[in-house]
Amino acid sequence: MLWLIAGQSAWAGAQWLLVLAATHWTSSAVVGLYALALGTSTPIFRFFNSGFRLYATADIHDRFDRRAYVNGRLIGVTAAMLLSLGVWLLHAGVSGVALMAAVVLAKSADALSDLTYGFSQKRSRFDRVGISMIVRACLGLVVAVGMLAWTGSLGWAVLGMGVIWLSIFYVVDRRALEAEGETASTNKSTHLYKRLAPLAFVAALASAFGYVPVYMLSNESNSAAGVFAAINYLSMPITLLGVAWGQASITSFALAAHDARMMRDRIGPAAVLFIAAGGVAFALGWWLGPWLLESLYGPIYAEAAAALPWLLLAASVSCVSTILSYASTAIDRLFWQPILLAVAIGVVVVSGQVLIPSFGITGAAVSLNLGYLVHAVMLAGHVFWCAAAARAASASAEA
Repeated sequence: MLWLIAGQSAWAGAQWLLVLAATHWTSSAVVGLYALALGTSTPIFRFFNSGFRLYATADIHDRFDRRAYVNGRLIGVTAAMLLSLGVWLLHAGVSGVALMAAVVLAKSADALSDLTYGFSQKRSRFDRVGISMIVRACLGLVVAVGMLAWTGSLGWAVLGMGVIWLSIFYVVDRRALEAEGETASTNKSTHLYKRLAPLAFVAALASAFGYVPVYMLSNESNSAAGVFAAINYLSMPITLLGVAWGQASITSFALAAHDARMMRDRIGPAAVLFIAAGGVAFALGWWLGPWLLESLYGPIYAEAAAALPWLLLAASVSCVSTILSYASTAIDRLFWQPILLAVAIGVVVVSGQVLIPSFGITGAAVSLNLGYLVHAVMLAGHVFWCAAAARAASASAEA
């Protein structure tokens, strides 16, 4: 798990450093446009990727072979590229389309490497995953910042980063696919998509979750959305620690599928840790927020310092819901996940409609907290109920 945490941390740091550079060499409106491009493309890519990495990791019985995963991912990436660009053109026209195209290329390269990570994790080669993420993060950042300094264009910076990621996939990461070999499975990519349809909606909704405030703030101005996104990037290391923890625990969650007590022992310590960390992060953000944002980003961003502690707390709460989501996926309980996410997103939208007009960016941060809290509570009830029901059914069958 340490390799995954190291990789996720490097990834988060690189993405934040790119945004940091953009706040100094471009305007907050450009940062907002970048956040909107990510907010548009990320849910679409997540939908068509359908959680292939998660299922490849948990597919310990080889119900689907390598070809099903690879073909499915290639089809999904192509569809996501076209749909992302189409949605952007319909919503924003040609304005910012070059930046959007660069974001789409980078996400396509990332999606290809992401699938290889699932196969490496299934063989417990977390070191390969972590090293690949660190190398991609560092080299991509160097090229992106260099392009940004040279051209002054965030679009060229993201394009350079995407080219580096694609090169690393071709030279290094695809070897994990070759090592996977073939299985006796006759299941096709279409069968895999049908199997993962609920997870596709979950992935899309989960990625859209954090961008809902960006969508709402962009209706006021791209600058407000950019300020929110730049501040929220400071919470990304916390969020990705939760992702790394959940990904590393998939196999142990699957083993606890029929034992609610074992599932509690797997999830409980992580939940306590992240909630406690959230309290500490909130206090530090409240105390150091104005100075930190002034030092890192500038006065425009420091004016919204009250949002920082709430966003740090939201990231910690989201880690708990993320781990619970991985547990639900590992025990193959997918049907209710998109429904629970839709309810939680509804909480963000409704509370945002009330809070944003009065409190602006801070109101958006508070609404995000409310959504993550509701989601975590609902998921906890769902996961533990399923584990308890499975154990009762198993005991009844044995009797």
